[in-house]
Amino acid sequence: MRQVTLAILLETGVVTVNQVLAIVHKLYSNFSSRSRLITQLEREQEVSQTQDEWMDLAEQIDNIQGNDLWRTEPTCPLYESDRISSRIDEFVHLMRRRDVFDLMFTLRGGIARNKFGLLHEGLFSKALAGTKVLGELSFVAPSTRNTKPLSLKMASDEISISCPKS
Repeated sequence: MRQVTLAILLETGVVTVNQVLAIVHKLYSNFSSRSRLITQLEREQEVSQTQDEWMDLAEQIDNIQGNDLWRTEPTCPLYESDRISSRIDEFVHLMRRRDVFDLMFTLRGGIARNKFGLLHEGLFSKALAGTKVLGELSFVAPSTRNTKPLSLKMASDEISISCPKS
């Protein structure tokens, strides 16, 4: 019986401390101009009409909180930045050679796999505007007559490719 009473008291104490901390945080956010600005931007985000508006507000919030610096820093213990950089270099090399077959083979081999820690949840829980900026590369090969240029855009969470059409 004594153990049950102790467990109930501990649980009640934890809940009470969490509630007090939440109240203190609310009070602090009312007095801090930085927190008021973040709250205002979050309210604007809730009523934003487009994805672009929402992302602009998210980037402003990240800038205020310092998360934009976190996003641009390439090194992080949550993923293997060296291997990701070499993978990007591989894509660039294949594009410069205009080797569509090997490029598609390489891209398809990496679909739906947690390559080098890129799907670690810690990379998606810090900043509102996205995860780490591993590389935003746009390469456009010289276009020829009646073809669209081969281009590759690679970011940590987005890969898109368009190939020449006859």
